[in-house]
Amino acid sequence: MSNILSGVPALSNVNQIIIDGHSFTFEEFSEGKETYIFINGWCSIRYFWTPYISDFSPLGKCIALDVLGHFPSVAGSNFNELSFEDYIKIQAKAIQALAENKKVNLIGHSTGGMFALAIGALYPNLIKKVVSITPAVHGPLIGIIHFAKVMTDLKLDVSLELFFTFIKNFPSLFHKWFEEAAYNGNDFVNREDVKEFILNYHSNFIKLDPYIMGRYLQVLHNADLRPLMIDSNLEALVIGASHDPIVPVEQHREVCSLLKNGKYYEVVPSGHIPTLEKKEETISVILNYLK
Repeated sequence: MSNILSGVPALSNVNQIIIDGHSFTFEEFSEGKETYIFINGWCSIRYFWTPYISDFSPLGKCIALDVLGHFPSVAGSNFNELSFEDYIKIQAKAIQALAENKKVNLIGHSTGGMFALAIGALYPNLIKKVVSITPAVHGPLIGIIHFAKVMTDLKLDVSLELFFTFIKNFPSLFHKWFEEAAYNGNDFVNREDVKEFILNYHSNFIKLDPYIMGRYLQVLHNADLRPLMIDSNLEALVIGASHDPIVPVEQHREVCSLLKNGKYYEVVPSGHIPTLEKKEETISVILNYLK
């Protein structure tokens, strides 16, 4: 059976693991000596990575793994009590369960990129290399994400539920979500490849839990990666985007400058999703680094 987003055949069905009362689903796409685990960002899903799997499969085993609490995984009853450090610890346990007692490579986007850097720094015996694409580095949150965070603080996170309801009932609004994140948004969402991706992505996106997404905003608002990077020997490639409206590019540059073994590449011009906006360039840089 082919994956709904790109026709990439999976080697196995979707699998599930339980970590500290939280479920994670994952899907394996290829085999090999090296393992590459892909993790998505906030308000995203692991299907985000499907269009790129065929590029990475020749390198080894590729696994798309849920981020804690993101559909189709299910957060445990204590999710609202968890801290950023708890998120990282639980996510690391899920990665360790898939690592088969060897070091793995992590590729993450946005909040997934933030998680990848944190896990790489805190668990050096688990992680070989990290690729972090337009990562969130520290709060406070900005722009529309900050507004959503304030609504959550005021117990108005029903506004997030209304947002998901609108997106569900009016799929055309979903294009606006991507348009706001891109550099040249209108041209971007009207590209044929992007329109197809958005259409297929929508049915999974709307299943995210808005209250879980709201809690993430509260936790990420006060999170800060920088202290973890200063003494770390982590080998990491940080990919920044020159016109990122979600995470200021200065954060991308700064976090890499703190790493002893960090390499930095900036996609110009690009918004928050260089893997889609400048796919050929971005994927080529990542593959060269991992090889």
